Parts: sequence; C-alpha cells; structure tokens
Amino acid sequence: MVDPGIPNNRLVNVDVANFERAVGRAMRDLEHIVVVLLEDVTRTNGATTWRMLRAIDEQAFGDLGFQSRHDGPVRAVFVRVEEYRLTAIDYDTQVNWSCDDTGLPAVYLIARRFFGKPRK
Repeated sequence: MVDPGIPNNRLVNVDVANFERAVGRAMRDLEHIVVVLLEDVTRTNGATTWRMLRAIDEQAFGDLGFQSRHDGPVRAVFVRVEEYRLTAIDYDTQVNWSCDDTGLPAVYLIARRFFGKPRK
C-alpha cells in the first residue's frame, strides 16, 4: 500500500511524525474516494477486473480534491495499480484477491476490504 522504496533518509528536513500523520490522513481520504467509486462501478459491472481497478486508481489519485488536500510527497508513497508487478497480465482478467500484502496497490487493498475478500 505504501511504497517501501522511499526510505526515511530521503526525507530531508521532514518531521517524520507529521509526515506519517499526513500519510494516514491521505489514506483515509483515499479510502473514502475509492469506496464511493467502487459503489458506483459495482452497481453496473459484475466482475472486478484489473482494468476496472486501474480506472478507479486513476480517478482516485487524479481527484483534484485529493491532490489539493495532500502534498505530492505524501501521495507518492502509495503504490499505484499501474506500478504493480502483476499488472503486466491481461487487464481484462478478474482480479486475484488472494495476493499477499507485500507491495500491493492501495486501491487493491481498499477494494479487497470493500468486497470482503479474505487475505491470503
């Protein structure tokens, strides 16, 4: 959900506690946005595909309100669907909800909770 590739030592002159709180606020905000989008999409679509998750990811992170409420460095810590290692697969395939939690996109994890899918 959060990119571990951004080490704290690259955050020069940053209050780590404030940064972590900012990431937490952004996560709660992102969850709200993604759930609203999932509610809209699931009314019309049956299967959850990687293409659908990618579209939700793009809409959520592209939301102007989200962008204005959270600084770029805070938004940058979240793993995006497009960056995820398994998205080289066919985007039209159904999402495999049993992936382990290591390095998963934020939208995937939010959607998995939304749909009540069990973790691996």
